Amino acid sequence: MAKPPRMVICREQQCRRAGIFAVMAMQPEHENTAMWDMKVVDLTYLDVLIGISQWRSKTMATTAEGDFLWGATMQARARKLLLEYQERYVAANPKSADSFGRASVSLAGGNTRSVLHYDPFPMVLVSGRDCFVSSEDGREYVDFVSEYSACMLGHSHPAVAEAVQAVMSRGINLGGASKEEQVLAALLTERIPSMARVRFCNSGTEANTMALTLARHHTGRRKILAFENGYHGGFIGFDSGVLPTTVPFEFVLARYDDATHVRELVDDSFAAIIVEPMQGVGGMIPASRRFLQTLREVADATSAVLIFDEVVTSRLNYNALQSHHGVFPDLTTIGNSAQQQRLSHSGTFNNNAFSMTAGAVACRLITREAIARANALGDRLREGITAAGRNAEASPWMWASGFGSMLNVHFGGFAAAELRDLFFFFMLDRGFYVSRRGLIALNLMHTDHHNSRSSSRHSSLVYKIEVLYLMQFFAITMFRNQKLILVSYS
Repeated sequence: MAKPPRMVICREQQCRRAGIFAVMAMQPEHENTAMWDMKVVDLTYLDVLIGISQWRSKTMATTAEGDFLWGATMQARARKLLLEYQERYVAANPKSADSFGRASVSLAGGNTRSVLHYDPFPMVLVSGRDCFVSSEDGREYVDFVSEYSACMLGHSHPAVAEAVQAVMSRGINLGGASKEEQVLAALLTERIPSMARVRFCNSGTEANTMALTLARHHTGRRKILAFENGYHGGFIGFDSGVLPTTVPFEFVLARYDDATHVRELVDDSFAAIIVEPMQGVGGMIPASRRFLQTLREVADATSAVLIFDEVVTSRLNYNALQSHHGVFPDLTTIGNSAQQQRLSHSGTFNNNAFSMTAGAVACRLITREAIARANALGDRLREGITAAGRNAEASPWMWASGFGSMLNVHFGGFAAAELRDLFFFFMLDRGFYVSRRGLIALNLMHTDHHNSRSSSRHSSLVYKIEVLYLMQFFAITMFRNQKLILVSYS
């Protein structure tokens, strides 16, 4: 009887993020090969293709015939550690737990911002300074959330505080036109090439709703092209398709960063194309330059209005991310109209002096050099996180995506949800505040300047080193024994 073929677990490069592995028979001429590229394999030898992101800790001596390392060890291990770190979180934050209980009596859901909620209860923050936030339970954290990208200057910047205090002494919202809005508008139009004129709004949701309404008004059309996993505000998000709660426009969804799909969908019935140059809530996934160029070409060919939602990404380049790519939209959030017709747009607090003054100060402080420093720090952190996963043989389970000072830590495979939550509580336990979904947004207070760990424990370089160490520790803890294993049949 012929000896059964030996089997090998083999990883295909193109499927790294999906966690796809193959159990395949080894050809005789490759008998001594333990792992090799599927592209050079005769697929007639493929016995079974399995999606596997967790496996039992096995050796050659303990692996049995027919055992393809299915099991649920990784998922069970992640759940066990998650429970352990959640218990530590509860024990360390009794005041936050009490506050959440009292808030739930009068606040629907316990707060008014869903992204801030997580089980068993959200941590209550009471103060912030520079790149730190402090909890109601008296613990200080390195802030890697930066108010979900909005807090580029860090917390309680003295120049901003001084300016807004002066405004408060003479009135925040006087009910008339103000010089402050003129100053901020001039700063923005000088800075962002595609902005000829500006209208101020109170939120990104409002700005994008107005931009879409303006595009429909200008073109006389109704369809709007948006993208899967895109987010343009509280009622304009597409992580689960077009929902009943979505703003009632006629949305058509395309695949993000897929130029061919866009060309297949868009015709002259579309009023607008709205896109994030890098998807934020979608996981910090940057668009390619070619994709953005295609959107510009398609919009020009069909006379649709191209809208870049840079509510998040404008911080990544002095002239907004559109300038980095050299692709310019018709509207940047609200932008300018191509016609002289008017569309009513008003709001009680649209031009409040408090926001206008703070915005002008921020524009002057967020310089080209400051942005470049923050982006360089973010690039190193993102590369370090991915390297930590790779060095622990965690890939494709742990990696980071993003651009410059904004990144997102991702986990793949069957245990992705457990690993994501575990990572969040793990980092909190170590004194680092990241978002529940893995977002990390650096601000200008995170710098490389330091003296030493002992004399400046708040040095951002030390924090960066500590974070990379924690990433490495986390990856090793979860993935060190999850290696590719040769399975021998006798």
